[in-house]
Amino acid sequence: MGAFFNLINVIMRGKNLECQQSHHIFATQSRRKEHLRHNRDNDPLTNPSTENNTMENTFTKERDRELYATYLKFMNEINVTHSEAVALAVKSPASRYWISPDYLYREIRRRENATENSGIRKKRTLCKTEVYDQLYSDYLTIRMKPTYRKLSMQAICDLLVNRPAPSFFISPKRADELIKQH
Repeated sequence: MGAFFNLINVIMRGKNLECQQSHHIFATQSRRKEHLRHNRDNDPLTNPSTENNTMENTFTKERDRELYATYLKFMNEINVTHSEAVALAVKSPASRYWISPDYLYREIRRRENATENSGIRKKRTLCKTEVYDQLYSDYLTIRMKPTYRKLSMQAICDLLVNRPAPSFFISPKRADELIKQH
């Protein structure tokens, strides 16, 4: 009878060892899948929205630095109040349009495919509406020029956003918040 229990014990230990091994393999596979999922979700090649978010964050930081430098220029060169310097900085020319070419591309596509009622975005701020109106108007003008006719819409968008902008297209209130954060 003792041999029987020893045999059962050996079999159970073997089963237990198999269970532990299969649990370890399952846990390792789960961790590997999670790792791959995380990398896939954060990889700009497989998840373009990550690239856009990173790009937008970079644009935002660069724009904020440029806005702050312009604000400081007015504060140091002219005897003005903080709110006057903010208002002057917002209306000053910017080194570029602080929009990603991909966002502009999507906006132009949306406008070209829009019907009368669907063409307007109701939640967009006045400043964003102004910048998109300006860039769309420039797009329509540029694509008719013979030298640009062969360029893709994406290439034209790249050209448009990298040109100097007439202003920062930010409200004074938002600019004040950004300057205070700096």
